[in-house]
Amino acid sequence: MKKTLFIVIVSISCALLLSAEDGKARASILIDAGKITGEVNDLVFGQNIEASDGKDIHSAYHGYEPGRTGDGLWDPRSRSPVPEAAAFAKEAGIASLRYPGGCLVHGFDWHKAVGPLSGRPDFTFGIDEYIELCRSIGAEPLMTCADYVGKPQDLADLAEYCNATATKDPPWALKRKEWGHAEPYNVKYWEMGNESDHGNHDLKPSMKFSAESYSAWFNESVRLMKAVDPDIDVGMIAGTGTGPNDPWNRIVLEKCGGLSDFVVVHTYSVMMWLYEPKAEEEPLALQAAIASVDQFEAMLGEYRGLIREMTGRDIPLAITEYNAMYVQEKPKPFRFSVAAALFSGDYIRALLDPGSNVLMAHYWQFINGYWGMIRGGGGSPYRKMAAFDVFRLWKAHAGKRVVKTETSSPSVEFDGWRSIRPARLGNSRELLPLKLRNSKGRGYGIAASGDRSLIAELKSYRGESYPNLSVVPVEGGRVVALSFESRTTGELPPDARLGIDLVDSRGWDKTKSGFTIDSLSGDRDWTRHKGGMTFLPDCGGVVVNLRLISKEPIDAKVEIRDLKVTLEEDAPPYPALSSFASLSDDGKKLYLVVFNRSHESAITADVELAGRKMKLVSVEGLNAQAMDSFSWNKTAQIPVALRSASAFAYSFPKLSMTAFEIALE
Repeated sequence: MKKTLFIVIVSISCALLLSAEDGKARASILIDAGKITGEVNDLVFGQNIEASDGKDIHSAYHGYEPGRTGDGLWDPRSRSPVPEAAAFAKEAGIASLRYPGGCLVHGFDWHKAVGPLSGRPDFTFGIDEYIELCRSIGAEPLMTCADYVGKPQDLADLAEYCNATATKDPPWALKRKEWGHAEPYNVKYWEMGNESDHGNHDLKPSMKFSAESYSAWFNESVRLMKAVDPDIDVGMIAGTGTGPNDPWNRIVLEKCGGLSDFVVVHTYSVMMWLYEPKAEEEPLALQAAIASVDQFEAMLGEYRGLIREMTGRDIPLAITEYNAMYVQEKPKPFRFSVAAALFSGDYIRALLDPGSNVLMAHYWQFINGYWGMIRGGGGSPYRKMAAFDVFRLWKAHAGKRVVKTETSSPSVEFDGWRSIRPARLGNSRELLPLKLRNSKGRGYGIAASGDRSLIAELKSYRGESYPNLSVVPVEGGRVVALSFESRTTGELPPDARLGIDLVDSRGWDKTKSGFTIDSLSGDRDWTRHKGGMTFLPDCGGVVVNLRLISKEPIDAKVEIRDLKVTLEEDAPPYPALSSFASLSDDGKKLYLVVFNRSHESAITADVELAGRKMKLVSVEGLNAQAMDSFSWNKTAQIPVALRSASAFAYSFPKLSMTAFEIALE
């Protein structure tokens, strides 16, 4: 069949940072429908729910509601999905649903979530109900396997319960049949733990995997599970929030790469944790979410390169948790803001690119909890938060085949905020001076051996200490990075946390600005570490601290060498416009989704279609006047007046997501 070529060109003028030499801001979106780059991956439209007890994980008290109702998706009285919540799930286009939810899996004993309801009052929303919910809303299950409860054989039994045929042999499949579910569930995707490198919180006994012990657990579990069902896909866990350079990643990829079918990465933006920004800081804190998408795209490319280097394979990524990580209430709960929602919508655009090699993605989280985009139920009225409308619009305007799209746009600068690097012209890199100090306290002594090396001796040490190693002046609003090599010898209890902190010199309690690399306890051989973040604009210096935390006595030696503090290069300014185009299965409709990421300017566009005629064009959109808004101004699906048979004009509002449906002749 002869391929037909048609092109959409969007020309734009706006008052943003100009890169054109003639001073005129111009932008274009070029869509070549003759070049199909891949299939639209519906599994990117995934969601998280919570469905287990959070005691000793999120609180000191039992929280049975998630396990009884799936945070409001399940009605235990009718033993069926809540009709309103299920309707919202379909409207949002949930294509994959992750269970039982994040850190709750650390204490999730699946045996308690199956069987007669009379024997599981705290799990009326158990595994069978979860599968029923998935089938009813058209979502693919993603089963997250407990990493700190049970043994590898227990996970093999779970695979049998879900996927084995109920013949005379498999006991757990026979139990499933006995309890009313004769046919196998055929769960395809299995995530082996959740953020397993950070331990099991306050559960007893205290446990924390090293990269080596996680790898051994992973390989044995997967070997047994695939003996039950060789067709399942399993995913190994990357380091939590530490980026591709985390030493955990190299070890786990080397040891688990042969059996893993995908690599799980969590990408939370902004990371503003229990900090109330000052009025003058709010614009940066909100713009950070919008600016982060391009930086996350680059980071995912680094993960792909590392995976290929360590395994020789292009193992796909699974972004099973993401959102704009605003953990605060004042002046407003930014997690529900338009800025946070726009991040999620534009991030989906990036993850849908076939070049991203993303198998699936899951927004944290769908309903209730702390971040739920749907709130209410159980007698309270439902509320749809800003993120819900973004998913709804994507659901209605994603075709089946991805079309090659090239976007040229004016750029927007960003001064940086916490984990999100500045995006500015005029980048630079500078090594900062570092002079290490000797220090001693109860149970420890620190001896500097040069400007970049030290040895910490721990003798029956127990407690929590942060001895200061050095103070370094910095320029505020810059990415400050910490790098070093470490080696630790001696016996360490599982809950020991040995690391190095980089903190605003005014103190953590005052600024909540800083980060730590606290995985030194597993460094039996020399191991390279690196981390960084954008410090506050008014930051004048950072302190380097050694972190020593343990409830049990430690006798160990920690060696540090090549310790450096650097100012990192800025990211480039980000384009104001981003876009994604796809075709319907029959090729008769073109879907174009455009984000205007400028928080200052609307952008007027001329849209032209070359090589084909437009039969009908309609538009639906979301926009807001401010990044801290909590609701959208909505453009209902309306026809667009054609300027000619192949052209029309449109103005993209600032802070907007605009979706076109173009019928082609």
